[in-house]
Amino acid sequence: MSCNRFLFILNSMRFDDRTTRNYRRSEDKLTAVRSMLDQFVYNCKTSYCLSEYLTIDEMLVPFRGRCSFIQYIPSKPAKYGLKIFALVDAKSFYTGNLEIYCGTQPDGPYNMSSKPFDIVMRLLDNVTGSNRNLTCDNWYTSYPLATELLKKQTTIVGTLRKNKKEIPVDFQPHKNKAVNSSFFGFQKEKMITSYTPKKNKAVILLSTMHNDTSVNSETKKPEVIHFYNSTKGGVDTVDQMCGNYSVSRRTRRWPLSIFFQLLNIAGINANILYNNTQIEKKHKNRRSFLKSLSMNLMNNHLSER
Repeated sequence: MSCNRFLFILNSMRFDDRTTRNYRRSEDKLTAVRSMLDQFVYNCKTSYCLSEYLTIDEMLVPFRGRCSFIQYIPSKPAKYGLKIFALVDAKSFYTGNLEIYCGTQPDGPYNMSSKPFDIVMRLLDNVTGSNRNLTCDNWYTSYPLATELLKKQTTIVGTLRKNKKEIPVDFQPHKNKAVNSSFFGFQKEKMITSYTPKKNKAVILLSTMHNDTSVNSETKKPEVIHFYNSTKGGVDTVDQMCGNYSVSRRTRRWPLSIFFQLLNIAGINANILYNNTQIEKKHKNRRSFLKSLSMNLMNNHLSER
């Protein structure tokens, strides 16, 4: 395929019926990618059995074109882009569910709450009741969320913001607390931990998975913090993997940016699925897998020429 042919196809690519888009946009800001997105999410949900350790966080798809729901996240490398909430397997880094943040939707079937509690419940809708654990940061973690997940046989481990009303005063930072000291509290199935890494600082975690006061003898940190650190980075790892081998191209059209990101995630998921089927054969790393995949996709076209 010539470069001009490729650019023509890329410029002509659409994921919906352009003639009825304005009508559908009146009830869905994501109408330009809705059918593709729904099918992709369905395939992710039904193609793989997630492990017992899950994590939820945000991805940022780099984009600086015209878009009403572009986000600024200074902690991300790209800083500006389209925000995706993703559920990722903390062991294999398989993306099991995701949704795109587009602000407040018009009244209709796609007008859903953007509160952290509701986002988590939607992303976990097909895995609750399976005794899995969710790891998340302090934007998502809350006492009501932990209570609701316990009802659905799902545990949670996450950091808590210090302004949460459920946190007792004894767990807050204090100048008299010794460095590397830990403080534990228990209420039925819930455990709250306060760890002092520095003077007048505190890391507060809520866990419904742990129920003891175990502390690592080498680091002096509670075991719940070690577990949190080992499982919290699933989404960031997927984001980094997408950047290492990316199909993204510079564009001023946000639907194309979403399409490129979904292709990147699909490549990671496909590599995981392929390696799971190779019981006796050597697993392929992502570079080798993507190279083999691209060559197989081109075979028919090459033979025709």
